Amino acid sequence: MAVDAASVSIRSSDGAMFQCRRLGGESPTTGRRASIAIRPELVAIGPPDSDAAALDVDVAIPGTVKNRIFLGEHTEYLVATERYGDILVLSPKTIENVRGSFERKDPVTIGWKHQTSLALEES
Repeated sequence: MAVDAASVSIRSSDGAMFQCRRLGGESPTTGRRASIAIRPELVAIGPPDSDAAALDVDVAIPGTVKNRIFLGEHTEYLVATERYGDILVLSPKTIENVRGSFERKDPVTIGWKHQTSLALEES
């Protein structure tokens, strides 16, 4: 993990690097375990062949839809990823009209922009 005035770089156990914002004045301590927090409405979802550029994100991760709940103007997806566990996605209907919607067991790609994620030190 590397820390500067505005951001934190976190290396995952598989070697991937993630850039995250610091939460206020607090920052994870270099060398300690940390988690990445992202609001579900800031996570993009698209077809399995999508890359980061296609989703307009910095991070793109493959996954599979575990659950889908229609909420009117949004759809909530629970996406299982092989390396990072389950990630919650809240997709606006306007985006689904462009990218399509997904059903349980569909392969997908999810992602987010670096500045939308926060680094939190694990206790």
